[in-house]
Amino acid sequence: MTDDIRVKYIEVANLEKAKSYKLKICPSFIIPNGKIYYDISDHANATFLGEIIYALSLLKVNKKYLNVKAVIPYDFNLKFEESSDYKFYIIDDTIYIDYQDYHNLNEKIYHKLCEITGKKLKLAKMGYKQFDIDYTIHQNKWQDKAKLVLIEYRDDFLKYEETIKGLELDLKNIKTKGLSLFSAREYLNRNVLEFDEYCRHNPLETNFYSAEYEEMVKRLIEAKLFVLRDFKNLILQNKEHLLEELENILGIPYLEKSGKVNNYFLEDLAVMYLNFDKIEMSPKRIISNSFNIYEKYFNLNLLGFDLARYPKIVFDNGTFQKKDITDFGIISKNEEKFQEEAEMIKRKVPLEDRYKYFL
Repeated sequence: MTDDIRVKYIEVANLEKAKSYKLKICPSFIIPNGKIYYDISDHANATFLGEIIYALSLLKVNKKYLNVKAVIPYDFNLKFEESSDYKFYIIDDTIYIDYQDYHNLNEKIYHKLCEITGKKLKLAKMGYKQFDIDYTIHQNKWQDKAKLVLIEYRDDFLKYEETIKGLELDLKNIKTKGLSLFSAREYLNRNVLEFDEYCRHNPLETNFYSAEYEEMVKRLIEAKLFVLRDFKNLILQNKEHLLEELENILGIPYLEKSGKVNNYFLEDLAVMYLNFDKIEMSPKRIISNSFNIYEKYFNLNLLGFDLARYPKIVFDNGTFQKKDITDFGIISKNEEKFQEEAEMIKRKVPLEDRYKYFL
């Protein structure tokens, strides 16, 4: 473990007055790629727990999907201008339509839509922009008919995929072009630099942000991506009972009595299902579901971190299952030896000299 794991202050930007822009950070998790994720407390988007809440919310709510239907010609007995094109969704009892079409929608077309759906429809101005695929009535150039095109949409999953693609693009841009002002303010503390301070500097200039700060943003994005990618399969299952299963397995309610999402639930889920390793600083402890925790964190164990091994949660055959680590094999004698050796060193060697025994 080469990372400095202590609570520390890092310089945010390479400015003359950089001392004013130091950010207190503490190690919270080790993400599945082995990198330490540092947390800050004063900006909600600077954690990956929000991504877990978002994913779980899609399990909790069963959304309605419209079925794919054939393109059916309807004779509206209307004459269309060649440029006429109405884009909208019909969902439940509401037509979601673009602002311009909202004002230009022919009354006869509106009544025909009500007749087709068998109900009186409401109009929602600018609504279609909320969705991902258009429902279009358009002119058939060879006949005085219009076609109502109904296409299935998966609004929640499409947005979920877009979120993943957006994070992947941001990570690629940061690695190739450096950290931009937008990414810095989007992912970490929006108020770290005063407005006039980053107005005086070109936020895209080379090395505007410190290397440590840029690394923090990259690791935060990596953590968010691990969460979203892991939950993709679950969201496609779209089963409401999965959240209840997780509550039963963890023994922790998803919501507190106040109605807030329970952080203990989220953190234990990150360890047991998403394979994050949680770092606690008071008291010093690392919680993991790794098979070789005493080998993996031998050095940190010498530095005073207690180690705790949690069971795993696996998703198999459409349901969650809690598995003890021994379900995956026998813990090796080497693991026991690492544990015993660390305990002996801690008893015999002062803290300041233990580095001599690092792996």
